[in-house]
Amino acid sequence: MIGDEYGAITLRLVDAGLSGIRVHQDLATGRRALERNAGALGMCEIADESARDRRAGAQHADPASIDPPLRAAFMPCELDASLLRGARLVLLQLPKALAELEEIADAVARWAAPDVTLIAGGRVKHMTLAQNEVLGRHFGTVQPQRAEQKSRLLVATEVLPVPEEPPFPVFDTVDAPGLGPLTLAAHGAAFAGARLDIGTRVLLEALSRETESLRSLSERSETKRGDSPHEPHHVSSRSPSASSRGDRGRSP
Repeated sequence: MIGDEYGAITLRLVDAGLSGIRVHQDLATGRRALERNAGALGMCEIADESARDRRAGAQHADPASIDPPLRAAFMPCELDASLLRGARLVLLQLPKALAELEEIADAVARWAAPDVTLIAGGRVKHMTLAQNEVLGRHFGTVQPQRAEQKSRLLVATEVLPVPEEPPFPVFDTVDAPGLGPLTLAAHGAAFAGARLDIGTRVLLEALSRETESLRSLSERSETKRGDSPHEPHHVSSRSPSASSRGDRGRSP
């Protein structure tokens, strides 16, 4: 299951008696929502915040290390072979970004079973013919289904050969304000891709100014102390109270 924002589809599958469902959600908020909703419905136990945080990192852990109630119902995974290896049925909530769909389609064709069926669904108002074209680059057959209740399914089968290297992440070198050349890496779901969006550019400019301010403050501090750049700095370990006691015996 890929892109199940808050776990509605996953939990319906668990309620139907399925187990061992591998789930990928790009947003951390979605992963937490899935687990909390599962706990609220009694489908798995959620002991405390620390246990939830341990489970949130389950995609990086050995499946045997995950708590049994969670492992029996569903397993959070990253978009890689651990999610798709050997899968014969993949459910997908269609993303709006074509780059994200491209990365997902490549991953399914790359790691799932040769006879895998990808069922991708979305709201009709958010679906475009370009999504069919993206799926068509990775599957020999893409069949749109009849719309129902303003939603539609796309069924993709017959995986096509994939390139040796995955298409994502993509890399690009940009001129970051105040930092010079900066290499960016972006997955399909990344906003603005491997480019500096307006918000990130403003953040980098602010960090650059802050860094310059801290550097100037440090240099002024060194100058006031009169430290030689060739002599090591010594830090006293005496407490203020110890210094005061030592000064009492001195003559004014």
